[in-house]
Amino acid sequence: MALFTAFKPVAGVGGIRPQVVDRAKKIMLLGEAKINPGTGILFNMTPSPGATSCLDNAEKDAELVLGFLGRKRTG
Repeated sequence: MALFTAFKPVAGVGGIRPQVVDRAKKIMLLGEAKINPGTGILFNMTPSPGATSCLDNAEKDAELVLGFLGRKRTG
């Protein structure tokens, strides 16, 4: 795996935020992303602040989890 030495932490600024990188094109993909390998685990990455999309993601993810468990939404 390549190390991205151009990115350096800055003292007193922010925290750790995941970011998707297209290694073939060597570009950073900005915005929202979801990784769903179909094995019952989901990964969501949202821009900061992500509050505008978090409830929508939660509803969609709940549907995916229910489907994985062989259940349906009842309400």
